[in-house]
Amino acid sequence: MILRKVISIDFRHDYFGLVTPELFEIFPTETCKSLMKQYGLRQGKGFPLVIYSNAPINSTLPKKISFDFLLQCKDQCFLTYTNFPPTTQEQLYLFTNKKGSDLQLSVAATKDFDLPGGASVFGAISINANVTAYAGFAINFQPIKLKWKYYIISAQPDMQAVVDGSFQSIAFEQNDKPQSDPVYTSLTTRFPNAGVAVFESEKEIPLSSRGLRNIKLKNPENNTTMISHLPNPRPGNGGITIINL
Repeated sequence: MILRKVISIDFRHDYFGLVTPELFEIFPTETCKSLMKQYGLRQGKGFPLVIYSNAPINSTLPKKISFDFLLQCKDQCFLTYTNFPPTTQEQLYLFTNKKGSDLQLSVAATKDFDLPGGASVFGAISINANVTAYAGFAINFQPIKLKWKYYIISAQPDMQAVVDGSFQSIAFEQNDKPQSDPVYTSLTTRFPNAGVAVFESEKEIPLSSRGLRNIKLKNPENNTTMISHLPNPRPGNGGITIINL
């Protein structure tokens, strides 16, 4: 039996760069499973999503079939680095081409889908496809962009420092009036005898699993480097990194 590929959905996330890991478990709804069996369609194993047909190209398959697949997210931190709209417990993320040729992201009610009992479902894919020919789709995820903030704590209250992001073409400015910043207030309360300096990027920076290197903490008086590679903010930290010298 010769199987031919009729549908594929690739997943790409700029947070990971060129290679996107296996982010989801993908499985058809019961209705979709019955439909695939009826028309001799099979889901390939693993990730990403690939559908095969054992019917010849000139078969009597209908030109358009609607498929619904469910997504279970394998990374609990996914939403901490992915730019997605918020949802409620009664909603899920939906990728569909029913309003065009590309898969578009929207938010849908969970009650509109054939969900298995007790399953935690992150989202769904609902596609109309012509299974007499090949159709390839891609879902592209974008990382969260935010301004990065470095809080530098020093035992010397009059410490001189700058954050130099010129290697990455990122400018950082020191906040000269940080008293209204709740993180600054918390740190100065916790370390009353220390110096706390706040530096913020001028533009929003996308989070990246690879990290941005050569963001330096320097002494502007003699241009010496105190830290060669400041750590990038962790997903979920709101762009904040605290450095205790």
